Amino acid sequence: MEHERLKKYLANELSPEERNAFEQEMENDPFLQDAVEGLEAWQKDKQQWSADALETKLQEQAHRIHTPPRGKMVLFNFVKLALAASIIGIISLLTWRMLGNKTSVDTQELFAAYYQPMTHPDATVRGDHSKNEEDSAIQAYEKENYFEAVNHYRKLTQNHPKNVRYQLFLGISYLSTQQAKKAIETLQPIITSAEYQDDIHWYLAMAYLKNKEVTNALVHFNHLTQTDNYYQQQAKEIADKLDGKLAAN
Repeated sequence: MEHERLKKYLANELSPEERNAFEQEMENDPFLQDAVEGLEAWQKDKQQWSADALETKLQEQAHRIHTPPRGKMVLFNFVKLALAASIIGIISLLTWRMLGNKTSVDTQELFAAYYQPMTHPDATVRGDHSKNEEDSAIQAYEKENYFEAVNHYRKLTQNHPKNVRYQLFLGISYLSTQQAKKAIETLQPIITSAEYQDDIHWYLAMAYLKNKEVTNALVHFNHLTQTDNYYQQQAKEIADKLDGKLAAN
């Protein structure tokens, strides 16, 4: 019951009469007052109270309350200890969700929500039978056989190291096979190319996002927001979300 009242108080769900009664009770209960102040401070700053720090504070208050200055023994208050345990549990869960797992979950969710391999511009003019390495690469890519596409595009980039298109689709193929680091290594050297510039910035940003390099990803997402291009709106949406996460840290 005490736990439910505390949750409703923090959520501002008590009636004016119930809230007044609860606040009067806090005035006569240092333990309850510290618990409420601790949760309110943590909710405000999102990082002020760790589970360990709160537990130490609660134990100190419990000791002070249950052991009066004159050494007079009092009845152990199990309700308050249960309340303390509940608060510690809430703080532990929120701390894990907001701090311990925040960046990895958010970046992967963002990647999954926005990532889509680029449609190959030459796909519609190629036949089903490969005539050369490029045909084989395009056919594998369009059939979403990205591991095979990687093999073909690697050969093409080795034979034609200055071909930006081959580098771009090798990078996308790497990214489509969850090899974000190799995608970055492939796309970063061609970032200054005038050909496919917006595509390169987008897929390089997505590779950094997949690799959990938020700051580097933001550089390229923000670049795409500055000009009118196919990726502008999506880049702005992601950049806004990533900026919020960095501010929260």
